[in-house]
Amino acid sequence: MTIVEFFDREMLENIIGTLMFQPERVVLFGRDLKKLAAFQKNMAQVLANKNIHTKILIESVNTTEYASVVKKLNGFIDAYPDCVFDLTGGEELILVAMGAVAAKRNIPLHSINPRSGRVKTILHNSGETRETKSASLTVDEAITLFGGMIEYGAPGSGKTVPLKLDGTMQRDVIALWHILRKNCGDWNAAIEVLSPLTDVQNLDRDGLTFSVPQNYFKSGLKNSSYKIACMESVLSQLTAKGILFEKRTGDMRRFTFKNKQMLRALSKSGTVLELYTLLCVLSAKSLSGSSLVGSAVSGAVIDWENPPDEFDDVKNEIDVLATTGAIPVFISCKNGGVDSGELYKLSTVAERFGGKYAKKILVMTYYNARESFIQRAQAMNIKLIRNVHEMSREEFIKRLSDNIKN
Repeated sequence: MTIVEFFDREMLENIIGTLMFQPERVVLFGRDLKKLAAFQKNMAQVLANKNIHTKILIESVNTTEYASVVKKLNGFIDAYPDCVFDLTGGEELILVAMGAVAAKRNIPLHSINPRSGRVKTILHNSGETRETKSASLTVDEAITLFGGMIEYGAPGSGKTVPLKLDGTMQRDVIALWHILRKNCGDWNAAIEVLSPLTDVQNLDRDGLTFSVPQNYFKSGLKNSSYKIACMESVLSQLTAKGILFEKRTGDMRRFTFKNKQMLRALSKSGTVLELYTLLCVLSAKSLSGSSLVGSAVSGAVIDWENPPDEFDDVKNEIDVLATTGAIPVFISCKNGGVDSGELYKLSTVAERFGGKYAKKILVMTYYNARESFIQRAQAMNIKLIRNVHEMSREEFIKRLSDNIKN
């Protein structure tokens, strides 16, 4: 089988047919040879990662010359008698020419809805719509498809830190969430004091332990009595949950984190909300009860170039990045104040690495958004989930599920 893809600026439309049907070859057909070659490279990486052995060819044409387009289309039919033309994307003149050629030569056409996986096949002047298995991409494949890459590294490297989401980790994250949700402001104040102590230069050789004088939180820092009270309260709850261990010797207080993942979780005030959202995203279900999300990561650091450009190194961090089928889902998590700048940041990254199909969600704790903020989010097709700290886990999962599905 040969699929002829009409190249489109929506990258997902250029690969969806190949992911679903895994043909012997695919021909990317469009106007800009440079863009075709760049996408051919990205597509080849994705297919190789999925062990799909489709041969990728590229053909360019002057889309202002109707006769040239028709000649190319007829050439594909002659060279590949088994070819199917995918109308999912493509420039207008190519699609018009394709209609004329198809009417004369009676060849199969189809279009695919990347969201639903529905395939509409047009043959002998009739249309048949059928369901097929939806294509899927991992978060890494989704970003690769758009010419970027997720950078991974160790804690403190400024890169995405791989997580071990076993049962213990999940229970610890939920325990942290229950401490945070009691009072989000108190949590932020406490972590503001704790965060500097989690820097590697302040830790012992084990990378998990820091020590401070007994009176450190009272006199060693320029903190208000409110922040000190919040800090002591949170420390007490963390030790009670077995996430942090405290030992007092002489005039010193010695604290040891349970593991590196808990150290990371307590290094920034918003990390626990990110991790909790990640767990709930992975629990999102469709109406049939099947999992909505195939791949997800928190703290995803995306480099806009693959490989990275050392002279123009543009990066963004997305709090939670997931995929539902082949569609990327971009989630920003805010445990505190948020302004319209966050909407523009989320929208910019999502459109760059997901196009019009990308899902965009902003998760917030205590925030009574102004009407203008809500309207701007709606205009940018960003779904808002507010006051998540007041929701049960089941309610939050349902809200996430609804926003991912719709």
